[in-house]
Amino acid sequence: MACQRDKPPEQVPEPEAKTAMEVSAARPEVHAPSGLVVKLESMEGGYQLHIQNRGAKPVEHASQLSLERKQHDKFETVSGQLLRLIADCKEKPDACMTLAPGAERIPKLLSPHLGDMQCASDGAQLPVGEYRVVLHGCMSNAYQLPSESFFAR
Repeated sequence: MACQRDKPPEQVPEPEAKTAMEVSAARPEVHAPSGLVVKLESMEGGYQLHIQNRGAKPVEHASQLSLERKQHDKFETVSGQLLRLIADCKEKPDACMTLAPGAERIPKLLSPHLGDMQCASDGAQLPVGEYRVVLHGCMSNAYQLPSESFFAR
């Protein structure tokens, strides 16, 4: 028996726009722990990253993040970039960090420069383009949770 349709296929609604460049782990393609949120806020002198655990369980994540640039409609890792979840440049965090339920981690401001985006201000500006920051899971929980994109000009 052939498959018949009495009505057109349902349209999947576009995802709701997030404010303050926010993306939540609730998006099914991300596979990050539920309640984990990455926000990137544009400020004078750079970008302020916010990692929030809105879930009920502690969440492990890597202390180093990656920067991706959109090239040919696809985000690709920018090599040589250093982004860490540190409060100051002397801090040397463990490879993995735990964020308690209800907690927020706010690292040192990210500058729009190549190389070390937090502690070295002598690098060249990021080339013009669309970028995003990606938070990674630890060990066997190797999720990737990107921020909303931002534009370097």
